[in-house]
Amino acid sequence: METSLVRIKKDIEAIRKFNSTPESGCTRFSYSMEDKKAKDYLIHEMTSLNMIIKIDGVGNLRGVYKGEYVDLPKIMVGSHIDTVKNGGSFD
Repeated sequence: METSLVRIKKDIEAIRKFNSTPESGCTRFSYSMEDKKAKDYLIHEMTSLNMIIKIDGVGNLRGVYKGEYVDLPKIMVGSHIDTVKNGGSFD
């Protein structure tokens, strides 16, 4: 899979909309409705890329992309989608 800056920007802008304080920064607390909607969005996007999706007991979302070269070592990238109160879009 190639990196797509257009796709990354689209995803960040989409996730930013799941926000309980749009008039004042971005607020998306863990386990909130906004957090659930953001995860649902990501699940939809990962499913469209044929990723294998796993959610653990505390709600961590993981997507595994089966690449063309399955014998090579895996590369892991991670982040979070929750924010502090009135955080920024990249919080």
